[in-house]
Amino acid sequence: MIARRGMSLAQAKRLARKIGVAVEGIKATGEVRFRFNHGRTVVVNNRKKDASCTLVTALRRERKSVH
Repeated sequence: MIARRGMSLAQAKRLARKIGVAVEGIKATGEVRFRFNHGRTVVVNNRKKDASCTLVTALRRERKSVH
């Protein structure tokens, strides 16, 4: 799976877990926190259906550094 613009948040979560990114759900605020291996953390709203541009960019960078 390739990180691309317009992908759903569910696809982004699957890809993140596949490449080794920690995905944590924050129940109190309804957010999802992605902790990347290179030290970056991206927080997105879990109620939105699409992945943010910031998240997609971070996933691309992480995948490039892993492979």
